[in-house]
Amino acid sequence: MEKSRRNLLLLAVAAACFTAAVAPAAAHHDRFPGELAVLEFVQSIGWFGPIAHFFDVPVQTWIIRILTGAGVAWSLWRRDLPHAGAFALLWPGYLLNSLVKTLVDRPRPEGDFDIAHVPSTAAFPSGHAFDAAAFSLIVALAASREALPPGARRAIYAAGMATVILAAVSRVWLGLHWPSDVVAGSLLGAAYGALLWTIAGSLAGLPQLARLQRAG
Repeated sequence: MEKSRRNLLLLAVAAACFTAAVAPAAAHHDRFPGELAVLEFVQSIGWFGPIAHFFDVPVQTWIIRILTGAGVAWSLWRRDLPHAGAFALLWPGYLLNSLVKTLVDRPRPEGDFDIAHVPSTAAFPSGHAFDAAAFSLIVALAASREALPPGARRAIYAAGMATVILAAVSRVWLGLHWPSDVVAGSLLGAAYGALLWTIAGSLAGLPQLARLQRAG
């Protein structure tokens, strides 16, 4: 488990460092070379519209929130307070993303292409991509601890990866983000989720907490 936590921490640091390295460039450039072409190509996929709108509202507004609550309840039922906390801290994760948005202050995409609506917040990094990545990673890590059939575990991993990809592509299809916004949001979300799970795993190994949970 020590090696697993170390690898998670390395993932968190690497993803956060990459996002931090790209952020100054995003602050000075409304978009990077080639991003307009990518956005136009994504928007040319006409059948993707219902998926994009599904991830824009239902997934972001209540599905992820409810499933996060289920993760909290499941961890509490197991008397696993640290990992219940990891799930619970997904809810206020938007504060970290909002802080980076404020610091970078990149404008939303503008141009001769479809734009679903104009959000009031900055573009970099994408909050939807952040939430999808953080949530999917923690669910995958939780599944890896359970005695599940290999097929069920692979299905959870595949669903998590699909959630991350579809959430990211949806934001570009809707004209609300450049590709670099969603890549940064996904990486920052993965870093946040990995950090939460690493801390939870370290706390779960404390003898004092183990005694407290047994007493409860």
